[in-house]
Amino acid sequence: MASFHLMRSIRHLPAAFVKQGQLSFARSCIPAELFRPALILSDAKYNTMTSSVKDGFKRNLPQISSMPMIANQSRLASTVGDHVRLWQLERTIAASFIGLLPACIILENAIVDGLFGILLVMHSHWGLEALILDYARPAVVGTLLPKVLNFLLNLISAATLAGLLVLVYNGPGIGKSIKSAWAIGKEEK
Repeated sequence: MASFHLMRSIRHLPAAFVKQGQLSFARSCIPAELFRPALILSDAKYNTMTSSVKDGFKRNLPQISSMPMIANQSRLASTVGDHVRLWQLERTIAASFIGLLPACIILENAIVDGLFGILLVMHSHWGLEALILDYARPAVVGTLLPKVLNFLLNLISAATLAGLLVLVYNGPGIGKSIKSAWAIGKEEK
């Protein structure tokens, strides 16, 4: 019985939000599967409702096709850029570290070190950028702080990349530096 009232309340939420003028995308927030009685009532072993409750539930539950369409369904996410490809690229770079870090240490090659340095900075930049987007939202902290943090992130990422490339091409390289750090405190025989 509680699920009946819950479903009925959820069904009326989009209309209430649109009437108040608060959310024009309210229909897109409710999953379509919630309004399909066939999915909810079809499994007999979990179904404990009486037939009169089932009939009332089906009668009061509209089908998606009978719900009025909201003309202006805006997206909260940015519509600029291909976010799926960026997400796939981020995951590919993160997975490449599994083989690239050992190769960097074993080979001590400038090309492998340079590639590792570039991918490391990209991975770190995107991770910190996500933190800024999540925790320094303009609605919470104002419009100035996110801009300053993004500028500082770009500055730090550029300085880190420059430092790593100098280490690769004018110094011992990333792999050899890691080996040297491991050797600190060990006595040579």
